[in-house]
Amino acid sequence: MSVTMVPSLIYRRFAYPLLALALLSLAIVFAPGVSYGKIHRWIHAGPINFQPSELAKGAAVLYLAASLAKKREQITDFFSGVLPHVLTIGTIILLIAFEPDLGGAVSISLVLFAMLFVTGARLRHLGLLAACGLVLFICATLTAQYRFNRITSFLAKSEHKQGHSYQLNQSLIAFGAGGANGVGLGESRQKMLYLPEAHTDFIFAVVGEETGLWGGGTIILLFALLGVRGLRVAMRHPQP
Repeated sequence: MSVTMVPSLIYRRFAYPLLALALLSLAIVFAPGVSYGKIHRWIHAGPINFQPSELAKGAAVLYLAASLAKKREQITDFFSGVLPHVLTIGTIILLIAFEPDLGGAVSISLVLFAMLFVTGARLRHLGLLAACGLVLFICATLTAQYRFNRITSFLAKSEHKQGHSYQLNQSLIAFGAGGANGVGLGESRQKMLYLPEAHTDFIFAVVGEETGLWGGGTIILLFALLGVRGLRVAMRHPQP
């Protein structure tokens, strides 16, 4: 059944319980014995591996939708309309950033910014949030060498072909090998240990190699269609 057929009242009822569950699960990953090493992103329960940050993304959207709809008349006031949402979602963002997962933290930050903008928050308040977020992002990047290396290798990928830019360059080789029509399903050569993390972070490079420009372009168009359909549902819905 399509999620568009579920009454919005059901989502609203689950918004706050899901938020509480997300915060609890994000805190649990830091408990001794739950995660291993310095990475605290997964909860291991027997054969089940659960990543709380994924739950937190959906919970943040539902919470913001329910709360902003309730407080939309106060959204122009920073302390009563904006700050409570920033503090609540900011807690989630900080917990995810400390896992560490800067990408997940940034994605939820963008969701917070976008939903405040759509609700009608003042531009000067949004500008202040954006400035604070940019400063925190720069600090997080400069204080972790591997994050700084990712940025420098992206900007100068030709200078680190066998170093920090190895994976990025291998993905570009995959896209180039695919050309317009691709090499055929299952025929990717880059996934044969040339492209690290080919089954997760760089799976689109493998898709581009096997299906070519047409296959990769079709996937992008499908994502665009999903976005358009989502906006259409949102604009036609009777409840804010």
